[in-house]
Order: sequence, then structure tokens, then C-alpha cells
Amino acid sequence: MSVGVEATAANGNVTLIGTVRDTTERAAAELRVAGLTGVRSVKNDIQMRDDTGPADVIPHVQGSPF
Repeated sequence: MSVGVEATAANGNVTLIGTVRDTTERAAAELRVAGLTGVRSVKNDIQMRDDTGPADVIPHVQGSPF
């Protein structure tokens, strides 16, 4: 899955779409755009990449009380 963000704007309202690696990148994109002159609002529709495999999850589930 590729990573990237696109922005569209109308009347100072910006919408962000795309895919990033994690929540830190998602928040950074929103903060950067929100600080631009003329931006009144930011709608963050950025998705996070989901390429976690079973090997990443199993160690966490095995120790879970649920």
C-alpha cells in the first residue's frame, strides 16, 4: 500500500485524503495545513496503512486475559 496525502480546498476549508504510516504522520499533516494562512478548517480523512500481519499480532494476543 502506498503512502501519500492530497489536499483539496474551497473557501478556506481544506480536506486531507490519502494514506500514512501511523497516527503521528496523520496528526502532523493536519497541523501543518491548519497553520497555513487562509485555512479556516481542516477535515482529516487520512487513513492509516494497515499492513500488520499475524506474526505482529499473535505475541500480544497470547498474553491477553481475554
